[in-house]
Amino acid sequence: MTEPVLVLEITARAAAGYPVRLLEDGAVLATGTIPELLPRVRERPLAQLAREVVVDEYRPPPDVVAAVSSALFGLLSDGGVGPAWQAARSRSQGTTTLLDVRGELAQLPWELTTVDGRRPALDGGLTRVHLPLDQPAGAEPSPLRVLVVVGDTDPKLNADAEVAAIQRALAPRAWRAHSEVLIEPSSGDFYDRVADLKPHILHFIGHGGLANDSETPVLKLVSSATREPWDISADKIRTGLLGWIPSLLVLNACRSGDLSAQAGVWSVAEAAIDAGMSAVLCMQGLVDSEIAVLFSGVFYGALNAGEPIDAAVTKARMRIAQQGDLRRRDWALPALHLRVPVAGILPVSCALTHEEIERLGQIPEFTEVPRLVDRDLQRRQMWGTFDPAATDGGSPHGLVAVTGQVDAGRTRLVYSSLLTCASRGHAVRYLDFFGTRRMSWIKVLYAIRDGLAVGGSGLRAALPADAFAVFNREIGALAEGRAPRDGEPVPEQPPCPEFAAGTEHAPEYTRRIFARFIEALRTAAADKPLTLALDHLVGVGGVIGDELTTVLSPYLLGPAARGELLPVRLIVVLGDEEVSLLAPEVRATLHEVKVPGIEQRLYPFLQREHYARAGHDDAMWSRFLPVVTAYQDLVGENWYPHWFGDFDRVVRRSLRQ
Repeated sequence: MTEPVLVLEITARAAAGYPVRLLEDGAVLATGTIPELLPRVRERPLAQLAREVVVDEYRPPPDVVAAVSSALFGLLSDGGVGPAWQAARSRSQGTTTLLDVRGELAQLPWELTTVDGRRPALDGGLTRVHLPLDQPAGAEPSPLRVLVVVGDTDPKLNADAEVAAIQRALAPRAWRAHSEVLIEPSSGDFYDRVADLKPHILHFIGHGGLANDSETPVLKLVSSATREPWDISADKIRTGLLGWIPSLLVLNACRSGDLSAQAGVWSVAEAAIDAGMSAVLCMQGLVDSEIAVLFSGVFYGALNAGEPIDAAVTKARMRIAQQGDLRRRDWALPALHLRVPVAGILPVSCALTHEEIERLGQIPEFTEVPRLVDRDLQRRQMWGTFDPAATDGGSPHGLVAVTGQVDAGRTRLVYSSLLTCASRGHAVRYLDFFGTRRMSWIKVLYAIRDGLAVGGSGLRAALPADAFAVFNREIGALAEGRAPRDGEPVPEQPPCPEFAAGTEHAPEYTRRIFARFIEALRTAAADKPLTLALDHLVGVGGVIGDELTTVLSPYLLGPAARGELLPVRLIVVLGDEEVSLLAPEVRATLHEVKVPGIEQRLYPFLQREHYARAGHDDAMWSRFLPVVTAYQDLVGENWYPHWFGDFDRVVRRSLRQ
């Protein structure tokens, strides 16, 4: 049975006051008018006292908070709808209430309201809406795209801890969400990233307020490159100058006691709704950074577990109340505004069944993905190249080369890409040629067919045997340099003959072998994309270098780069110095994803994130800050992920002591 939905509508001030009515599933339960002159509470106007409770102090006295909570319900009672709301809620515990409040009363902290000793914002949820609700957009395939923007690294913001909490929350289901982080971007970098990523969620950490020498509400940022301040105004958001309309805007931007900060945040939230965003989640008053971090971690964890946005907000409010003092107002600071029904917000779907998702979680290589830090652009390049419908809607590429130094983290990046592809319905395989005996080109084909199984991982398993029936029947003859005979049976075991065709006929029979092999790959793909990753294809093991150039390049990698293998896609992982082994025409047509070193300035942020993703206790982080400071001086510019492992070993040794 569906729980009833209550709607409280409070319109802007009219002649006699503020018209209000209560509806249940569309039927009017009560109507009335809140008096124009709001009551005084503790000898101060309610609006002033409420402002002091949420804006002016981190820790207002509990009795003052209680007085405001009661006064808010008193307004509804004076308006003639309070008792009816109380009765409707008592008939069904956990009833959701949608609050559509316009005009100056929207500035009141309605989330603090207490009804008969209970708090609707914690019990069933209290969500602000703008009625009538719009029709939502259709569902998109996973992953959910999240852009976190740190406008200022002011230590008071505790931004590194909040970013780490978000990443920790999203890590357990890495296939479900793709997150990118911008730390003190320039305005150009910000707008470019929004245009490229097209985020479902835009999460801002920083300061809000009014622009200098004006009454213009803004979000304030500073560029790390120039240290010049810049801002994003409410007008730019309202008029569509972001260049993209996210489904959800999260504003964790009220970190000062300045009234202009709250006014700026509220105005930006209203502008976002006016611009067509489906939802806005903002802090309506002065919020302690530790509370902001806790809220973000629980909220994103609930979203990543598949809970609807209103339930995720309620869960995060509840956690704040549980870990703090319910008599305080911290749990009521997050305010959720909706423009579309809850079910239509962040409508991201997965192509897999629950059982298939569970199997993904058991693949050893995929269990490493949650620890992948940074590399956000490269991750998006990888799966966006193969599945452009997820990003820019262009044509898919058939060959991606992942290049970089040995310790650049290329393999874990490939795991992440394969996981995302798998969640979007691709069949995926991974072949690691590291440490294998040097292979001829034909042995590489057999390895792709049969897999290079290690530890029973399904990611390294053989491709479907039936798909290679024709290839297996003919390979014996073709490898000898003769035409297959009609009626030859399919061998019981996949044959692996060496290529022995005479020099004169070698090119012709090589071409025929690859033609049959490519047919088999397409058959294996069947009705969905097949993504194959070939790691350490050269180096310590793998294919003989000149055969990569003279055989695999023209007959397999070249056709893949030209899109002739689709729906089969190939990933090859190469060192910077190994790219030259590819034939020139392949290098000219493949899509290269370079994995560079990491900027030194990002080390503290990324190390904090890696610490969280590794599952270490957040309460112990401060213990390791001196180590972070020491390491930042050592890593230098363009450092690589092995520094995460070095730091992690220090942490684990320390925690064992």
